[in-house]
Amino acid sequence: MRSPGGGVKQPAMSMILAMARLRRTGVAATIGLAACSSSPNGPGCVGDGVECGGPITDMGPMVAPTCSTAAPPIALGGTYANGTYVLTTETIYQSGNCAPPSPVSQTLVIAGDCEEWAATSPADPDAGVNSGSTSFVVQGNQITVCGVGTETFTASATALVFLYPCSGGDQGCVAVDVYTKR
Repeated sequence: MRSPGGGVKQPAMSMILAMARLRRTGVAATIGLAACSSSPNGPGCVGDGVECGGPITDMGPMVAPTCSTAAPPIALGGTYANGTYVLTTETIYQSGNCAPPSPVSQTLVIAGDCEEWAATSPADPDAGVNSGSTSFVVQGNQITVCGVGTETFTASATALVFLYPCSGGDQGCVAVDVYTKR
């Protein structure tokens, strides 16, 4: 996306990928961070979350984000079920100046209240591979990734869909990541 100053503006990424970069480097990712809708420690979180699993391997395909002028889907919540999920689509909705970011691959493993992730981004200057884990809390249609923040979601038997605001002040812009269960 083009910013008013002429630079390239990227949509935020799901907090799961952002958390991987934060844990590994301690700084904000150059490929964007989710604008969290609440404090990083919502109800049920203790401290900055608990690292709860070992590293996993990213097994998802590279996904090229797309833009849409349609209204984004509505987060309905659902059962946040155990399993392995891979990113299958990323869509940026209602951006007045959308230019899709670089392709990315992401894998999530959910087990109880532990969320492990691995991500690959060729555009990442730090070799492009990130992984980590943290605890999370689900309330209604919101998931709070402890130590990171809250975003909305929809869960079905076959997919997890995360909705979060784009970064860079693009009002009304919503990024939607769809992860398919393997």
